[in-house]
Amino acid sequence: MPQNNPLDGFVLDAISFDAEQIDAIVAYLNTTDSDWRDRFERVVQRPEVLASLMRLVRDRLVEVRVPEGNDFVEYGEGVWPDRPLGEMYFDLTGRGRVRYLNWDS
Repeated sequence: MPQNNPLDGFVLDAISFDAEQIDAIVAYLNTTDSDWRDRFERVVQRPEVLASLMRLVRDRLVEVRVPEGNDFVEYGEGVWPDRPLGEMYFDLTGRGRVRYLNWDS
């Protein structure tokens, strides 16, 4: 994973099926559906997930989408918009999907 941070792979896993908001990602990582707690024997905190998302956006593995009407506005790869975090949804880019599919937890 970029920067060799294991959390980044778990975050990619959390958004591999659908775009998610940060609180949904944190909640998923702290459930038994994710291997995070079993592997690292602790819960993950929201600031850690935020840092991971910022790395993943910077590395063009994740992109930000914001709802507008009945659709989403995509900000493009590598862009962290000047929007409230609670409005942002995070989704894999094509490059992120390839990284996720080749990720070895």
